[in-house]
Amino acid sequence: MQEEIQIILVIVIFIPIIYWVKMKLSRVEKMLFDEGDRANEISILLPMRNEKKNVIRKLKSIIEEITGFENTKLYIFDSCSDDGTGELAREFLKSSKLPKSRWEVISLEIPGKSFAINRALEIINSDVVIMSDADALVSPGWMNNALEALSDEDIGVVSGIEYEANRNSEDFNTYYRRNSNFLRVMESKIDSTTVLEGSLIAWKTSALGDFQLNENMNADDAQIGLRAIRRGYRSIIDERIRFSGFDEESRSFSDSVRRSQGLSKALILNADLIFTSKRKKARGVILNSLFLYVLFPWSIALFTVNSITGFFQDSSISLSWSFVSVSLIAIILISGHGRMLSKGVIISIIAHCQIVLGKSYKSWNPRR
Repeated sequence: MQEEIQIILVIVIFIPIIYWVKMKLSRVEKMLFDEGDRANEISILLPMRNEKKNVIRKLKSIIEEITGFENTKLYIFDSCSDDGTGELAREFLKSSKLPKSRWEVISLEIPGKSFAINRALEIINSDVVIMSDADALVSPGWMNNALEALSDEDIGVVSGIEYEANRNSEDFNTYYRRNSNFLRVMESKIDSTTVLEGSLIAWKTSALGDFQLNENMNADDAQIGLRAIRRGYRSIIDERIRFSGFDEESRSFSDSVRRSQGLSKALILNADLIFTSKRKKARGVILNSLFLYVLFPWSIALFTVNSITGFFQDSSISLSWSFVSVSLIAIILISGHGRMLSKGVIISIIAHCQIVLGKSYKSWNPRR
């Protein structure tokens, strides 16, 4: 029975690997957009909570980019900060070159990014919304690049890629970003991707329709992207839009767990899109994401437990499935790629266990 279980687990494990190899072998040209009409009204949304460290430098970078776009209004949603973030934003904007008619600071009494975004969706009625995190330094030109992508009538949501400067190849965040960015860009060139970046995400309001985020979970970016796919639009990464943390700090382990939990929840709740998505090319992407972020980590863990159990039952050196499996696990753990993979598996399993235990990240303080 253990051997049969092992075979099933190997099949599940190899599905994302085969998908990865397929993407590596794909020859997709540079992404081209079918340009149409640009948005008439644009809203820039900045949800903030206890961002005293970042609020001024974030506003400086945003104002520099949007000043020439007269049809753009800036909204800062201060999500129950207790460090004066909202007041700092007001005072800075009053003295900035941005006219008072083009900005607004709104204070909320309930913390949580998803709650803040939902209040914004109730207030904002522009053609396009561009949202960015307070801790994200976005490379110049993001405004024009986002609007160019969204002028394509098929594209409902566009995000960018996060890079980490001066990080060595043994760092988990760099390893994950490098491989994740490649996969998401390739998926975007083919049709859509399920994994976006809340550091900067833009969408057409018509692509979401009458929509509210699930406030009991995070992953607002994944929720928005999957909503657009559900309504027949593409959800893409534009690699011209690049960002990093202001201080080039890596995300913490708990941040990785939080992001993994939110993405897993969003994928599970939208699993029906594997069969019902109007964009048929997106169905395979969603299926692979479910395997990669939900099933793959548990398959690896169960494969390991099953192998060790079988080896203790028969520890002889032979070509038995248990000995071969344990040897393979040892080889993987020795390699750098294997260690990075193992950390990713641990992050996902912790995130999933927290879901079962009822731990939520719908409200949190910034950590970088």
